[in-house]
Amino acid sequence: MQESDRIEFKSELSSALAREVIGFLNAEGGTVYVGVADDGTPLGVTDADEAALRVTNMVRDAILPDAISFVRVTLVNPDACATLFGTRPTLGPVVAVEVQHGGSRPYYLGRKGPSSAGVFVRQGASCAPASRDAILKMIQESVGYSFEEALSLDQELTFESARKVFSERRVKLGAAQMRSLRLINEDGLFSNLALLLSDQCPLVLQAATFQGVDVLTFRDRRIFEGSVLDQFRQVLDYLDLRNDTSGTITLPYRIEVRSYPDTAVREALLNMVMHRDYASRAVNKVSVFDDRIEFLTAGGLAPGIREEEVTSGISVCRNPRLADVLFRLGFVEAYGMGLPRVFAAYAGQPVQPRAEVSENLFKLTLPNLNYVRERGAPAWTRGAAPVGGVPSGLAALRAPRPERAGESRHMVLNVVGSNGHVTRLEVEEVLGLSRSGAGRLLEGMVADGLLAKTGGGRSTSYVGVA
Repeated sequence: MQESDRIEFKSELSSALAREVIGFLNAEGGTVYVGVADDGTPLGVTDADEAALRVTNMVRDAILPDAISFVRVTLVNPDACATLFGTRPTLGPVVAVEVQHGGSRPYYLGRKGPSSAGVFVRQGASCAPASRDAILKMIQESVGYSFEEALSLDQELTFESARKVFSERRVKLGAAQMRSLRLINEDGLFSNLALLLSDQCPLVLQAATFQGVDVLTFRDRRIFEGSVLDQFRQVLDYLDLRNDTSGTITLPYRIEVRSYPDTAVREALLNMVMHRDYASRAVNKVSVFDDRIEFLTAGGLAPGIREEEVTSGISVCRNPRLADVLFRLGFVEAYGMGLPRVFAAYAGQPVQPRAEVSENLFKLTLPNLNYVRERGAPAWTRGAAPVGGVPSGLAALRAPRPERAGESRHMVLNVVGSNGHVTRLEVEEVLGLSRSGAGRLLEGMVADGLLAKTGGGRSTSYVGVA
């Protein structure tokens, strides 16, 4: 047994246990074993009954809201330890603290309050302070908040583009349909779902094509605005123009092969639209490289989904009302089958797509099959599992703002995520900034905890903060 997103070892009982329990309460649950070394060796605890009582009191007194009903404390006797860990403890039983997913998140240290200093979440095999956005998201989920059904702040909405799409798909969009789709509430006011479909939708989708396999040189860049229905169709056309066809001779035939399976591109883009966290300030981005296409979606996994379940077809949609609209329009064929269809499109190929997850972002990468055939598998595909964590530089990314300064920071972090580091000169070239402007941007990111400065003089570079 080893530490994981569901298992934590503590060699001795201390107040730090409360943080671990909170981390599991705010995630998907797990077990803390007190009296086990970090390497999984069972040590046991002296006076196990007293230790178990201390754990129970700690959960009751140190954690808010009341979490005692989600925590069970038991003793693992030496014989059971031998089965679990492969050897018997020397000091006595091990205390097992079994924690369920809490029903009133966020849970926090009572003395710190519901802030980043008091709220913790499980991230892989460690516990970390929750970001402000993560805390807000937990609060919204606990009170049943739905972004789609909340009232739009803009009530002066028009739907020319949406009506055109509905008409083309032979679906009515009259007053009755707008009510049944929840675009309009009982008082005749527009919802945020209506805002997303309207001509005034304030959220955009960015797409860029780069030369080579990194982000240093742009070929072109586009920002797609308006109704999310228009954004989807326009970006799909953008990608179709960049999905090259290459011919191979297999006597007596010439076989034409597209760089990316059409199904995979379409489903990956649909996944971005349906599962984006539209309450976030982050911007969805599609990046086309010589060897791959990256789909970066604002928002991590939907609540209730674990990383290993991403490709299985288990469906928990972040925006079910929007998904229903897309289903009625015929863009979506079956709920929960988008990502499985992406991976199925690559069945039998030497490389597979890769899904990467962090707290606030979901990244799906499609490999270029013609690139692989002509040059071999790119480094990022070698030994990579289909699902994994986002590289540290990307995981450190706070929700980027759509303002120009935020976009600049986002680009810098993308370079760090691809290359492991970035220099001031590279920032000047990528963003077109002056020497002083690039310096101010990088130092500001260091001050905000997004980057760390290494080296000195000509060898100065900046790396991501894990």
